[in-house]
Amino acid sequence: MRSLHYCALGLFFLMKTATAGMDPITWKITSPTLPSITYYGNKYLITYALTSNLPFTMPSPLMITTQSSGSSEFIFRDSCSNLKLTPGQSCNVLVGFNPKSAGSKSASLTAAYGTTTINIPALATLTQSSTLNSSWTGLIGVDYSPNHYPSGNAINNHDVFYAGTANGVAVSNTYIEMAQLQAAGFTAVRSYQTVEYSWIDLITQANALGLNIIYEANIPQNGSNTDITNAVSVLNNVVAAVGSTTFQNTV
Repeated sequence: MRSLHYCALGLFFLMKTATAGMDPITWKITSPTLPSITYYGNKYLITYALTSNLPFTMPSPLMITTQSSGSSEFIFRDSCSNLKLTPGQSCNVLVGFNPKSAGSKSASLTAAYGTTTINIPALATLTQSSTLNSSWTGLIGVDYSPNHYPSGNAINNHDVFYAGTANGVAVSNTYIEMAQLQAAGFTAVRSYQTVEYSWIDLITQANALGLNIIYEANIPQNGSNTDITNAVSVLNNVVAAVGSTTFQNTV
């Protein structure tokens, strides 16, 4: 009886070690994510896949809670709540977005299993009108003053492709700029960015439009091995963020 008792304790210790430090539920977005800039009249659908990492069937069900800044603009389709997932089993939560007003919008999910809560980063976007000033319609080029948005728009006074912050709010104009280039007949866009977040935004938005991006590594003519190493690091981070399939199809 003593040997059986020790055996049971050993098995319990192994199970605790195998699951220690591991989230019981992991998540990923399996569709294009919500663009940082969205427009009236467009509809967006984001799919989350949640997977159980537990080595046994959940003894208590998974529960999903949702929150959004506009109840009439975000719609959630939850096929995960009340499920007791088996090891490795996945389920989906769909988030639909139909913008009807301008401004910053956000939506978030929270997954709970027993006493464990997994906070999933919120989706965030800035909704704008799909039309620009008529005085700029059809204007193509890279060295023009890009103040072609309606008066007071936070993106005015920035370069042609801009991803960053304005007045303390995360903004990007890459989608609408690329849409104008696409409407003029262009199928590929070249940019001269140097940091990961700019390339990630450019590639993500180009992929949503079906455009190609010409990627340029930041290696000066008189550069060193350090410059090459840094450029490779940026490239690897960009590929990891957008996904290898999106990168190969877009760049």
